[in-house]
Amino acid sequence: MCSHDQAQKGKLSMILHERHREILNQLFSDGVVYTSQLKDQFGTSFETIRKDLKYLEEQGLLARVHGGAVPVSQPDAPAVSAFPSLPLPLDFLKRCRNHREQKQQIAAKACQLIQENTCIALDTGTTSYELAGLLMERFTRLTIVTNSMVNALLLSQKPEFTIIVTGGIVSHQEKALISELAVPMLQNLNIDIMFLTTCGIDLKTGIAEQNMEEISIHKHMARRSRRLIVLADSSKFSRSASFHAYHFEEISSIITDDQLDEEIARKYRKSGVDLVIA
Repeated sequence: MCSHDQAQKGKLSMILHERHREILNQLFSDGVVYTSQLKDQFGTSFETIRKDLKYLEEQGLLARVHGGAVPVSQPDAPAVSAFPSLPLPLDFLKRCRNHREQKQQIAAKACQLIQENTCIALDTGTTSYELAGLLMERFTRLTIVTNSMVNALLLSQKPEFTIIVTGGIVSHQEKALISELAVPMLQNLNIDIMFLTTCGIDLKTGIAEQNMEEISIHKHMARRSRRLIVLADSSKFSRSASFHAYHFEEISSIITDDQLDEEIARKYRKSGVDLVIA
């Protein structure tokens, strides 16, 4: 019995080694590997491929990114997508690195609110980008509405997803689509949850957005949504900004990370804000 178990372990170890070797061969041949493609190629689960990539990253052999992995020699690898077609703006890359662990916690919590075969909406923030990467790993079929070219290209790697891009005028700084041109299309949609990111939350002034040009299109997306959920890491609290977007009565809840000061959390809850700690 022991010899049989040892033989089985040896066989599994060999399969694992061969899979790792093939992943690395593809990586160095193509310059990128995609989680969804590896899953189908090896007939395994997303969780198995995620563990493979994590192990290879720990060995210093690759760098994991949203949707796959790139060679470790790429200097911005930890903060970029496995989709090479759209260079990410430098400012966006910098913001991706800020509080990234907290943003990942928030994105994971947001996933718990999403059901298969539903329609959700994402904006253009870096926490939405973290969420987009997790959607590819954790869900099979979703319809996703976004005005983010970055999110749309990332999510389009998964053919089972239906990606709806709002249309409009391209904002080169954010790689976002803005303007009222998107309104007629949005009026035909029924969205379950819109996930909105923010550059600041203040008890007196409410929810702020980074870019004034995007507020209008996000409001139209929110009007077509059953729930509006704000994704905000703890650094965004008690921070006001120039562009007010929403009052607290207009949102369903705020998801934040466990680094939020307890006294601040108490004040927001006392004011009636549904605060969810990731």
